[in-house]
Amino acid sequence: MKEYYQNQKAKALQLVSMASKLVVPYISAKNQLEGHDYVIGKLHKANIPEVESEMSIAKGVYLIKNKQIEKAIDHLKSFEKKDKTMMSIASNNISYLYFLEKDFASAETFSDVAVKHDRYNSKALVNKGNCLFVDNLYEKAKEYYLEAIGAEAMCVEAIYNLGLAYKIQGYYNEAMKAFEKLHTIIPNSYEVIY
Repeated sequence: MKEYYQNQKAKALQLVSMASKLVVPYISAKNQLEGHDYVIGKLHKANIPEVESEMSIAKGVYLIKNKQIEKAIDHLKSFEKKDKTMMSIASNNISYLYFLEKDFASAETFSDVAVKHDRYNSKALVNKGNCLFVDNLYEKAKEYYLEAIGAEAMCVEAIYNLGLAYKIQGYYNEAMKAFEKLHTIIPNSYEVIY
């Protein structure tokens, strides 16, 4: 009975999540942020924290896509006191934003938080590896890329970056193996072909 209840709850949450994502763009034709805020408020009132957190992450991603980086960072930082999975996702996104802005110290700080909260988050492991890579710590970066591949065997970012780390260190055979594996996963990518 307990297993049946958990399966039904998971299905219901999935439907609520799907419906929430579909409704957001249509709530306010002028401003999707209003749609996100409205849906998040309704989910909060309905006491559905799982989907509320998911929609809050979606709001942060929307801010990122619309080049509102500071707002996105502030919004995603609000997850510091929430559950660990959402904190890992939010920290990972913030780390990536700081990395793009070339603030590598902040990027590494948030990648550490993301890895601490979810050691099997391949994207967080790649971000941590990238921070080490720009600090010329290629051996440590390789360890994180390998760990990311261990967590998600088809993590193309980790495989690509591992190949680059091998290439920079002069391990051309290992680099070639990484790029060949990547080529089998995404054969039409010009970065991989190059």
